[in-house]
Amino acid sequence: TGLVVLIAVPFCIMISFFTVIGIPAGLIMVFLYITMIYISRIYVGLWIGRKLLGGFKESSAPIFFWPFVTGMIVLGILYFIPVLGWGVRILSLLIGLGAMWQVLWSFFKSLSPTSPAGTRQ
Repeated sequence: TGLVVLIAVPFCIMISFFTVIGIPAGLIMVFLYITMIYISRIYVGLWIGRKLLGGFKESSAPIFFWPFVTGMIVLGILYFIPVLGWGVRILSLLIGLGAMWQVLWSFFKSLSPTSPAGTRQ
């Protein structure tokens, strides 16, 4: 999913620049796309930290902090390995983009109208 998002979003942004209405939307999408690429490692770092520390409860704040810090430290160490670092960066980018896309897709899917009249119940 992450690879599809990485390739398809710039293509869709370029298509949106062909219309006058699409230019502002395309500029907003460029900003959002760059932001998604930048923060994609947060998803991966949190996932790695939760796997390492064994904290899977997402409801409490203290369980978020230490897995996040642990995962980001592990990712930071893996990024500095000379031969393996670039592969870890690409893999974490693809996994993070895929995870963010799936979260956004399920959120917007839950907002879709459930009744034929177009109103939410």
